[in-house]
Amino acid sequence: MIASTREVRTRNTRGAGTRAVLAAGVVALAAAACAPGSSAPPAASPAQPSASAVRTDAAALGDVTLTIWDQEVRGGQAAQMKQLNAAFEAKYPNITIKRVSRSFDDLNTTLRLALSGNEPPDVVQANNGRPQMGAFVKAGHLRPLDAYAEAYGWKKRYSQSVLQYVSYSADGKVFGQGNIYGLPQVGEVVGILYNAAKLSELGLRPPKTWEEFEAALAKAKAAGEVPLQLGNLDKWPGVHVFGTVQGRHVPADQITTLGFGRKGASWTTPENTRAAEQIVGWVDKGYFNKGFNGQGYDASWQAFGKGEGVFLIGQLADRRPGEGHGQGPGLRPAARHGVGPRARRDRRHRPAVRHHGQEP
Repeated sequence: MIASTREVRTRNTRGAGTRAVLAAGVVALAAAACAPGSSAPPAASPAQPSASAVRTDAAALGDVTLTIWDQEVRGGQAAQMKQLNAAFEAKYPNITIKRVSRSFDDLNTTLRLALSGNEPPDVVQANNGRPQMGAFVKAGHLRPLDAYAEAYGWKKRYSQSVLQYVSYSADGKVFGQGNIYGLPQVGEVVGILYNAAKLSELGLRPPKTWEEFEAALAKAKAAGEVPLQLGNLDKWPGVHVFGTVQGRHVPADQITTLGFGRKGASWTTPENTRAAEQIVGWVDKGYFNKGFNGQGYDASWQAFGKGEGVFLIGQLADRRPGEGHGQGPGLRPAARHGVGPRARRDRRHRPAVRHHGQEP
């Protein structure tokens, strides 16, 4: 999730200071009250401009410097962000982007302090969940973007099923309803990958049902293979595994209620309990690689690429919201050993546990 924290102080060629909030296609903005360099604390509840007051001609804003914090520090993601920023600056030479990149953990640790300081960044990438975006909205650090959504036609480009994950009440208490405070940068597609060569050695075809998948896990274990590769040192990869299993047991409306923390949400329903018990059963049967809680996410993918593991539940791709409608995650072969969609799991809306948007 990328959001802006406040108004942008702009200068025209005559030196007169004007205030405006810049909304661009590369990032989504949500602004709070103080201007860059200001010592004033952010307003508790920033007023929203009307859509007609939103200035959409970025080239006419005068000289602008935007300080942007993001978490895209990994290879291709960092290169992509650098390229997008360069393309934006080339199109709008009056705008300079001052980029600060931090890892996901570092960003979560430092962002709260930065937003409450005298010179907060103008645009930030943050998890859309209650501990981050919800808390920032409650503290008055983010500006609602409904006027910008109207001016730029976001609601025509993004369905309500997407926009609900970036919506909060003005006091930050209600998640999934109210004002828009940002836009997902991308959506994560999570599914099951398989090693085609190993399945062939086991005399198996890519499973087309959940029952066939479970039978393949048991056969892989009996043959001395690692049925499921996992690296959960970063903690969030385990959520990918649980979410996939949960989608087999728990109705979509229950998952939505849980994700938004709405009244009646419970982790101890019979359906959620069955999902948790299934994962515990997989651990007890030795389906995961040894030491999976001490192995990092990247290391697990590297191991899987080297042939360690028959299946891996994880991120298949990043997609920009609105892309790939009608397509769902499924079983895919790993690039090195052959990996493509076969068995599909239910596509159910749920908030992203970590951003990438932090997302659904």
